[in-house]
Amino acid sequence: MVALLRLVFMAVLAVLFCSCFVGDGSVLYAARVKPAVPGAGAREAGSTEADPHAKVLAQQYPSATDCGFCHQQIYDEWKSSNHAYASISPMFHKFEQKINDLSQGTVGYFCMRCHGSVGTTMKERRDLPLWERADVSREGVTCITCHRVAETYQKVNGERRIEPGDITNPVYGPLSGEGVASVAGDLKGTIHEKGVHFQQISESEFCVSCHQVAVHPGIKLEIVWDQY
Repeated sequence: MVALLRLVFMAVLAVLFCSCFVGDGSVLYAARVKPAVPGAGAREAGSTEADPHAKVLAQQYPSATDCGFCHQQIYDEWKSSNHAYASISPMFHKFEQKINDLSQGTVGYFCMRCHGSVGTTMKERRDLPLWERADVSREGVTCITCHRVAETYQKVNGERRIEPGDITNPVYGPLSGEGVASVAGDLKGTIHEKGVHFQQISESEFCVSCHQVAVHPGIKLEIVWDQY
């Protein structure tokens, strides 16, 4: 009973904490105004001063604020979604740390592959404090988490390659790319200059790499795709 009450208390605290962030104001993203020009979101705080390579590396993984310059409505929908808070949720961090403690660290980056895929790709330490992470890393499941994936994956427990490249590099989606091509000439050097049709992103199988998770053959941690 005590353990149950403690778990309920933690859950209530997490809900109260998260309520400070979500909504139209969203503390995390409201302070990060849409940049005046694409690319401004690549400027990072915290660890960039300590690591001279961090800023250059971050520019290879554009922030959602860069995408919001053209895709304002989609950005507004995303910034208050569960995806946007995947890497900063206090409940997630509590459970992720507990699992690592119980496994004596052998779990490693397992959870962060999905909850902080860009940070994992950038080789940020699993236990790096949020305030020392790159902005794009704190964005959780951000734009490039899906739209910079160029290969077909299945049940891989979040092990997907995010294609590096600045804001001008191709993006992958369900459309033909004709829309991008029609405006790319006028905005050359400031937006992704090519849109590539990627069939799997419009299918449920694209989501399965993170929403169907097995910690061991036969032992499933998440079965959302099975339920679907």
